[in-house]
Amino acid sequence: MRILIVDDVPGICEAIEIYLKIFKYDTFTANTTKQAVGICKYIEIDCIVTDLRLKKDDQGYDLIEKILANGYKGKIVTMTDYDDEKEKISEEIKNRIDLELTKPFLPSTLGNWIKENL
Repeated sequence: MRILIVDDVPGICEAIEIYLKIFKYDTFTANTTKQAVGICKYIEIDCIVTDLRLKKDDQGYDLIEKILANGYKGKIVTMTDYDDEKEKISEEIKNRIDLELTKPFLPSTLGNWIKENL
């Protein structure tokens, strides 16, 4: 399983990546939408775990919109600590999100969901 973790805080990417590698998942990290789209262009990703609020004009829901437009069929997990970010998401994107996590969350919550759904 290939999992892409997207967050503008490198430490969050690293913490999630370390946890998922315990279970032998292939993990990739990105800190921007541009990086994430680039990774998805060349590597078939099974699950994207993305923060909804990245830096300034770079948002997780923009990432989701772009990857869906490029034909992404895998699972989508969102993370946020801002409820107002959820309101900005279109119904089409909301319907494609498989799991919403509110920060802070236990890594095992994500790990257990991945184990059961991938």
